[in-house]
Amino acid sequence: METLKIEIDLEKKDNLLHPFNNNSLNKELVNFLYEECVGHPKHEKIEILIKSEERFTKNEQLKTINLIHSYFAKEIDEEILIKKITQPYFITILGIGLFLTFFAFLTGNSFLKEIFLILGWLSIWEVVSHFLFEERKKRLRLKRYYLLSRCDISFDNVE
Repeated sequence: METLKIEIDLEKKDNLLHPFNNNSLNKELVNFLYEECVGHPKHEKIEILIKSEERFTKNEQLKTINLIHSYFAKEIDEEILIKKITQPYFITILGIGLFLTFFAFLTGNSFLKEIFLILGWLSIWEVVSHFLFEERKKRLRLKRYYLLSRCDISFDNVE
């Protein structure tokens, strides 16, 4: 299996942290890590090498590893929560679409029939489109978050 190696070059250790919260990762770093995964196979193992001009203590290394892993684990939890919240919405929209499509065939008025048919098919297409396209993107993003939440992280002090 191939391994994706991501190198992070730091001038200062503090560049890893959010400027307003020392217990949170810098968003630019998070975006960098995710963007480095884009274009690589979704099952590729990830290794991160953090190079710094400043030496990391053992505690700082453990804290950094924990921050990176926990950040992406929280992203997974957030994606799963969003899916749980939105899934009933899409099921409801599908039900409405099926009802409107069925109701269109019961309506005698051709104008109303066309309106109900169009609204029904639009509702159905919204759900189908979501599950065919958006869910695939979300699954890929979740897979990358999963790999980043369990990646190997090592440190190299540049002097």
